[in-house]
Amino acid sequence: MGCRDPEELCPTQQLPCAATACEGCAAGRVRSGEMAFNLDSMGGTVAASRACNSGRLVAPLEEKAGRAAAAHAHTRTPRLTMNPIGVIIPGSPCSFPQQLEGDTKWLIDVKPAPDVMCFLTQENQLPPEMGIGIYFSLPPFANWEARFFLCCFLRFQFMGVLTNNHPSVLLSTGWNLLPEAQQAAGVRLGFLLESAQSLTEKLETKPIVDAKKEYARKVALNLYRFVESFQGGGDQTLLDRWFERFEAKYRIDPNFVMKSE
Repeated sequence: MGCRDPEELCPTQQLPCAATACEGCAAGRVRSGEMAFNLDSMGGTVAASRACNSGRLVAPLEEKAGRAAAAHAHTRTPRLTMNPIGVIIPGSPCSFPQQLEGDTKWLIDVKPAPDVMCFLTQENQLPPEMGIGIYFSLPPFANWEARFFLCCFLRFQFMGVLTNNHPSVLLSTGWNLLPEAQQAAGVRLGFLLESAQSLTEKLETKPIVDAKKEYARKVALNLYRFVESFQGGGDQTLLDRWFERFEAKYRIDPNFVMKSE
Protein backbone atom coordinates (compact mmCIF):
# COMPACT_ATOMS: atom_id res chain seq x y z
CA MET A 1 0.00 0.00 0.00
CA GLY A 2 1.43 3.39 -0.98
CA CYS A 3 2.02 6.33 1.27
CA ARG A 4 -0.98 8.55 1.76
CA ASP A 5 -1.02 12.30 2.00
CA PRO A 6 0.26 13.26 5.47
CA GLU A 7 -2.78 15.51 5.94
CA GLU A 8 -5.24 12.73 5.17
CA LEU A 9 -6.60 10.48 7.89
CA CYS A 10 -5.19 7.04 8.17
CA PRO A 11 -7.90 4.55 7.18
CA THR A 12 -7.25 2.39 10.21
CA GLN A 13 -6.22 4.90 12.93
CA GLN A 14 -8.27 7.94 11.80
CA LEU A 15 -5.21 10.10 12.52
CA PRO A 16 -2.88 12.05 10.24
CA CYS A 17 -0.58 9.64 8.49
CA ALA A 18 2.54 11.40 9.76
CA ALA A 19 1.53 10.70 13.38
CA THR A 20 0.74 7.02 12.94
CA ALA A 21 2.62 3.81 12.50
CA CYS A 22 -0.12 1.72 10.95
CA GLU A 23 0.79 -1.23 8.84
CA GLY A 24 -0.37 0.45 5.66
CA CYS A 25 1.84 3.51 5.85
CA ALA A 26 5.59 3.05 5.80
CA ALA A 27 6.16 6.79 5.86
CA GLY A 28 4.01 7.03 8.96
CA ARG A 29 6.10 4.35 10.62
CA VAL A 30 9.31 6.18 9.76
CA ARG A 31 8.02 9.53 10.92
CA SER A 32 6.55 8.00 14.05
CA GLY A 33 9.85 6.27 14.80
CA GLU A 34 11.77 9.52 14.37
CA MET A 35 9.42 11.32 16.73
CA ALA A 36 9.64 8.56 19.32
CA PHE A 37 13.41 8.51 19.05
CA ASN A 38 13.59 12.28 19.48
CA LEU A 39 11.26 12.17 22.47
CA ASP A 40 13.22 9.33 24.04
CA SER A 41 16.45 11.18 23.41
CA MET A 42 15.09 14.34 24.98
CA GLY A 43 13.76 12.39 27.94
CA GLY A 44 17.09 10.66 28.44
CA THR A 45 18.93 13.97 28.30
CA VAL A 46 16.61 15.52 30.88
CA ALA A 47 16.86 12.46 33.14
CA ALA A 48 20.64 12.41 32.86
CA SER A 49 20.78 16.12 33.64
CA ARG A 50 18.55 15.66 36.65
CA ALA A 51 20.61 12.71 37.86
CA CYS A 52 23.82 14.70 37.44
CA ASN A 53 22.44 17.69 39.35
CA SER A 54 21.04 15.38 42.00
CA GLY A 55 24.43 13.74 42.34
CA ARG A 56 26.08 17.12 42.76
CA LEU A 57 23.68 17.92 45.60
CA VAL A 58 23.53 14.51 47.29
CA ALA A 59 27.26 13.69 47.28
CA PRO A 60 28.32 16.68 49.42
CA LEU A 61 25.39 16.07 51.78
CA GLU A 62 26.33 12.41 52.17
CA GLU A 63 29.99 13.33 52.70
CA LYS A 64 29.05 15.96 55.30
CA ALA A 65 26.74 13.51 57.08
CA GLY A 66 29.49 10.89 57.09
CA ARG A 67 31.98 13.30 58.65
CA ALA A 68 29.44 14.31 61.30
CA ALA A 69 28.69 10.68 62.13
CA ALA A 70 32.39 9.86 62.39
CA ALA A 71 33.00 12.84 64.68
CA HIS A 72 30.04 11.87 66.86
CA ALA A 73 31.25 8.27 67.09
CA HIS A 74 34.70 9.50 68.08
CA THR A 75 33.51 11.84 70.85
CA ARG A 76 30.60 9.93 72.33
CA THR A 77 31.04 7.81 75.44
CA PRO A 78 31.76 4.21 74.38
CA ARG A 79 29.14 1.68 75.39
CA LEU A 80 30.47 -1.53 76.92
CA THR A 81 28.75 -4.85 77.37
CA MET A 82 26.71 -5.68 80.44
CA ASN A 83 28.99 -6.69 83.35
CA PRO A 84 32.29 -5.95 81.56
CA ILE A 85 34.35 -6.59 84.73
CA GLY A 86 34.52 -9.62 86.99
CA VAL A 87 35.98 -9.83 90.50
CA ILE A 88 37.02 -12.96 92.39
CA ILE A 89 37.97 -13.05 96.06
CA PRO A 90 39.54 -16.42 96.99
CA GLY A 91 36.91 -18.54 98.67
CA SER A 92 34.01 -16.48 97.27
CA PRO A 93 31.99 -16.77 94.04
CA CYS A 94 32.65 -14.50 91.10
CA SER A 95 30.89 -11.14 91.39
CA PHE A 96 30.37 -8.15 89.10
CA PRO A 97 30.73 -4.48 90.06
CA GLN A 98 27.69 -2.22 89.91
CA GLN A 99 27.73 0.20 87.01
CA LEU A 100 27.13 3.82 87.90
CA GLU A 101 25.54 6.42 85.65
CA GLY A 102 27.19 6.22 82.25
CA ASP A 103 29.60 3.56 81.07
CA THR A 104 32.81 4.67 82.75
CA LYS A 105 32.56 3.86 86.48
CA TRP A 106 31.84 0.72 88.50
CA LEU A 107 31.82 -0.06 92.24
CA ILE A 108 31.76 -3.19 94.37
CA ASP A 109 32.25 -3.87 98.09
CA VAL A 110 34.36 -6.90 98.99
CA LYS A 111 35.75 -8.56 102.08
CA PRO A 112 39.31 -7.58 103.04
CA ALA A 113 41.51 -10.23 101.48
CA PRO A 114 45.24 -10.58 100.77
CA ASP A 115 44.58 -11.22 97.07
CA VAL A 116 41.93 -10.24 94.54
CA MET A 117 41.49 -11.25 90.90
CA CYS A 118 40.04 -8.74 88.43
CA PHE A 119 39.33 -9.49 84.77
CA LEU A 120 37.47 -8.39 81.65
CA THR A 121 34.52 -10.65 80.89
CA GLN A 122 34.88 -10.41 77.09
CA GLU A 123 37.81 -10.25 74.72
CA ASN A 124 38.77 -6.94 73.11
CA GLN A 125 35.74 -5.09 74.46
CA LEU A 126 37.50 -1.86 75.46
CA PRO A 127 37.81 1.02 72.97
CA PRO A 128 41.26 1.49 71.40
CA GLU A 129 43.76 3.43 73.50
CA MET A 130 41.61 2.94 76.61
CA GLY A 131 41.94 0.89 79.77
CA ILE A 132 40.30 0.41 83.16
CA GLY A 133 42.01 1.63 86.31
CA ILE A 134 41.48 -0.37 89.51
CA TYR A 135 41.22 1.49 92.83
CA PHE A 136 40.24 0.78 96.42
CA SER A 137 38.86 2.82 99.29
CA LEU A 138 38.52 2.14 103.01
CA PRO A 139 35.61 3.32 105.17
CA PRO A 140 34.22 5.93 105.20
CA PHE A 141 33.86 5.25 101.49
CA ALA A 142 34.26 7.92 98.85
CA ASN A 143 31.08 8.41 96.85
CA TRP A 144 31.69 8.06 93.12
CA GLU A 145 28.08 8.92 92.44
CA ALA A 146 28.60 12.43 93.79
CA ARG A 147 28.75 15.36 91.39
CA PHE A 148 32.21 16.23 92.67
CA PHE A 149 33.66 12.92 91.56
CA LEU A 150 37.19 14.19 91.08
CA CYS A 151 37.36 15.46 94.66
CA CYS A 152 36.00 12.20 96.04
CA PHE A 153 38.41 10.32 93.83
CA LEU A 154 41.26 11.46 96.05
CA ARG A 155 39.97 9.03 98.66
CA PHE A 156 40.69 6.07 96.35
CA GLN A 157 44.11 4.48 96.01
CA PHE A 158 45.42 3.15 92.72
CA MET A 159 45.86 -0.63 92.51
CA GLY A 160 46.25 -1.78 88.93
CA VAL A 161 45.12 -1.77 85.30
CA LEU A 162 43.03 -3.83 82.90
CA THR A 163 43.45 -3.51 79.11
CA ASN A 164 42.59 -5.52 76.01
CA ASN A 165 46.19 -6.77 75.95
CA HIS A 166 46.20 -7.43 79.71
CA PRO A 167 42.61 -8.55 80.43
CA SER A 168 43.20 -10.05 83.89
CA VAL A 169 45.32 -9.32 86.94
CA LEU A 170 45.92 -10.96 90.31
CA LEU A 171 46.59 -8.23 92.86
CA SER A 172 48.29 -8.62 96.22
CA THR A 173 46.25 -6.05 98.09
CA GLY A 174 48.37 -5.52 101.18
CA TRP A 175 45.18 -4.71 103.09
CA ASN A 176 46.26 -6.99 105.92
CA LEU A 177 49.20 -4.62 106.48
CA LEU A 178 46.92 -1.61 106.98
CA PRO A 179 45.59 -1.23 110.54
CA GLU A 180 42.45 0.58 109.31
CA ALA A 181 41.71 -2.24 106.87
CA GLN A 182 42.03 -4.87 109.57
CA GLN A 183 39.17 -3.26 111.48
CA ALA A 184 36.99 -2.68 108.41
CA ALA A 185 34.07 -4.93 107.53
CA GLY A 186 34.67 -4.39 103.84
CA VAL A 187 36.74 -2.65 101.20
CA ARG A 188 35.29 -0.78 98.22
CA LEU A 189 36.77 -1.45 94.80
CA GLY A 190 36.34 1.18 92.10
CA PHE A 191 36.88 0.79 88.36
CA LEU A 192 37.28 3.72 86.01
CA LEU A 193 37.50 3.77 82.19
CA GLU A 194 40.50 5.97 81.36
CA SER A 195 42.88 6.76 78.54
CA ALA A 196 45.95 4.58 78.17
CA GLN A 197 48.14 7.66 78.60
CA SER A 198 46.58 8.48 81.97
CA LEU A 199 47.00 4.91 83.20
CA THR A 200 50.62 4.77 82.04
CA GLU A 201 51.38 7.94 83.99
CA LYS A 202 49.81 6.46 87.11
CA LEU A 203 51.83 3.28 86.77
CA GLU A 204 54.97 5.41 86.62
CA THR A 205 54.15 7.92 89.36
CA LYS A 206 52.08 5.70 91.68
CA PRO A 207 53.70 2.28 91.51
CA ILE A 208 51.59 -0.59 92.76
CA VAL A 209 52.61 -1.62 96.26
CA ASP A 210 54.08 -5.12 96.34
CA ALA A 211 52.53 -6.56 99.49
CA LYS A 212 55.03 -9.43 99.70
CA LYS A 213 58.03 -7.14 99.51
CA GLU A 214 56.44 -4.74 102.00
CA TYR A 215 55.84 -7.65 104.34
CA ALA A 216 59.51 -8.66 104.08
CA ARG A 217 60.53 -5.08 104.88
CA LYS A 218 58.33 -5.11 107.98
CA VAL A 219 59.88 -8.42 109.06
CA ALA A 220 63.36 -6.97 108.60
CA LEU A 221 62.44 -3.88 110.59
CA ASN A 222 60.99 -6.02 113.36
CA LEU A 223 64.20 -8.06 113.45
CA TYR A 224 66.25 -4.89 113.63
CA ARG A 225 64.19 -3.54 116.54
CA PHE A 226 64.53 -6.84 118.34
CA VAL A 227 68.35 -6.91 117.96
CA GLU A 228 68.55 -3.25 118.95
CA SER A 229 66.68 -3.88 122.20
CA PHE A 230 69.30 -6.43 123.35
CA GLN A 231 72.53 -4.73 122.30
CA GLY A 232 71.55 -1.12 122.82
CA GLY A 233 71.87 -0.41 119.15
CA GLY A 234 72.23 -2.02 115.77
CA ASP A 235 74.06 -1.61 112.52
CA GLN A 236 71.61 0.20 110.21
CA THR A 237 74.04 -0.15 107.30
CA LEU A 238 74.01 -3.92 107.65
CA LEU A 239 70.21 -3.96 107.62
CA ASP A 240 70.11 -1.70 104.56
CA ARG A 241 72.52 -3.98 102.70
CA TRP A 242 70.44 -7.01 103.58
CA PHE A 243 67.27 -5.38 102.32
CA GLU A 244 68.91 -4.21 99.06
CA ARG A 245 70.05 -7.77 98.47
CA PHE A 246 66.56 -9.02 99.22
CA GLU A 247 65.02 -6.60 96.69
CA ALA A 248 67.51 -7.61 93.99
CA LYS A 249 66.73 -11.30 94.45
CA TYR A 250 63.01 -10.65 94.68
CA ARG A 251 62.97 -8.87 91.31
CA ILE A 252 64.47 -11.99 89.73
CA ASP A 253 62.36 -14.54 91.59
CA PRO A 254 59.58 -13.48 94.02
CA ASN A 255 59.62 -16.99 95.54
CA PHE A 256 63.35 -17.20 96.18
CA VAL A 257 62.79 -17.14 99.96
CA MET A 258 60.81 -20.37 99.72
CA LYS A 259 63.79 -22.00 97.98
CA SER A 260 66.31 -20.94 100.62
CA GLU A 261 67.60 -23.59 103.04
